[in-house]
Amino acid sequence: ARWMSGDQEGALEALVEVRRIRAGTHALETAEGAVLLRNIGVVKWAKGDHEGGLEAYFEARRVRELTGSLHTPEGVVLLLNIGFARADRGDSSGALEAYEQARHLYEAFATLETPSGATLLTSMGVALGNRGDQAAAARAYASARRVRETTGTLASSAGAVLLRNIGVAVAATGAPGKALEAYTEARRLREHMGTLHTAA
Repeated sequence: ARWMSGDQEGALEALVEVRRIRAGTHALETAEGAVLLRNIGVVKWAKGDHEGGLEAYFEARRVRELTGSLHTPEGVVLLLNIGFARADRGDSSGALEAYEQARHLYEAFATLETPSGATLLTSMGVALGNRGDQAAAARAYASARRVRETTGTLASSAGAVLLRNIGVAVAATGAPGKALEAYTEARRLREHMGTLHTAA
C-alpha cells in the first residue's frame, strides 16, 4: 500500500522488515521469499540504489534456482528485471545472459510470439548492438518485427523504436538503402501517431 501511495522509503522499510522475519524463521528460501526479494529489488532500483537493487534481484534468482521455481512465469519476470537492470548499467553481456535465459522460457511457455516477446527480442538486439555485433542485432530486430507484425503491434511507440533500431543496425552492416527504408518507415509511423517530436 505504501508503494502504491508513492512512499518508497516506507515500502522499503516494510519489505526489509518482512525479509528479516522470513530469514529468522527460515522462510526466505521459498518461492514467496523470492517474490519478496524481487520486490525489494524493484523498490531499491526505483529509489536510485541500483547496486542494492541488482543484489536483491540476484538473491531472488538464487532462491528461485534453489527452490526450482526459476522456470516459471514469475521467474521470467525476474530474469527480465535483471536483464533490463544490467543493460541500464552498461553491462551488455550480463544483460544478454539474462535475456537468453528468459528467451528459453518464453519459448518453453510458447509466449515468444507475443508483444512481450517482441520487447524481449528488441532488448536483445540493443544489447547485441551495444556489444558491437550489429549483424546479430539486426537478426534479433527482424524477429521482433515479425512478431509485432503478426500481433498487430508494429503501429505503436515500441514499433517505431524498433524500426529506428533496425535502421541503425542495418546501416552498421553496410546496407544504407535498407537503413533508409527503416528510418523512413519509423518517421511515417511516428508522424501518424503524432509523436514525431517526442524523445522516443
